Amino acid sequence: MDLCADSLGARIAREGPLAEEDILRLAHDIAAALEFAHQRGVIHRDLKPDNVLIRSDGAAVLTDFGIARAVSGYVASTGVNMTIGTPHYLSPEQAQGRPLDQRVDFYALGVTLYKAATGEVPFSSNDWFELARMHVEDPPPSLRRKRPELSKRFERVVMKCLAKHPDDRYADAAELRADLEEVEQKRRPTVNLGPAPLGTAQREALADPPSGRRTWLVIAAVGIGLVLLVALVVRFMR
Repeated sequence: MDLCADSLGARIAREGPLAEEDILRLAHDIAAALEFAHQRGVIHRDLKPDNVLIRSDGAAVLTDFGIARAVSGYVASTGVNMTIGTPHYLSPEQAQGRPLDQRVDFYALGVTLYKAATGEVPFSSNDWFELARMHVEDPPPSLRRKRPELSKRFERVVMKCLAKHPDDRYADAAELRADLEEVEQKRRPTVNLGPAPLGTAQREALADPPSGRRTWLVIAAVGIGLVLLVALVVRFMR
């Protein structure tokens, strides 16, 4: 596979926040990778910019599924949930040690997209317990307050990923991809195809008048001409 040396994390560190169109393209690739994994019963559990590699053609590749396999096996064999992952990208349920499903990956993706858009994670603290509390209790700061040029639709996608309760996030990656595609479509400039086609009433108004109406118009024109002619004759006879 043709991969460049950069990860998404390295690119953000070097270039700062990305353009919305670039983030959308990467998000679509990551969502497709999550859909493939989730359909096979695999949850990543440690999605973050450093685990997203960018190919030379600009496509994103989600890597490092080692934790997902190890934790899945651990839970299956012991029935005990483990809090594993990078603290800044932990979902509220991971921070609380609650049962997990594929929706933890959407939360981590939300944090990843937030950082790609602003250069910062929504929650930050040197104290792990305070950071965990923020994930559980604090609403994420508005994206558009940090970057007003971002679209409202894009912000809604990110904030839905960052919902505190899993039921308020995307149910599956297909739903997420559909919303990403809608945001992309709304961003595309509309093509001006010229004036809109005329409606029936407009076409009839511009068409030749009916024969009866044409006859009346001819008679009216002849009458006006005769009146003008008489007026001229009378004027010259004076």
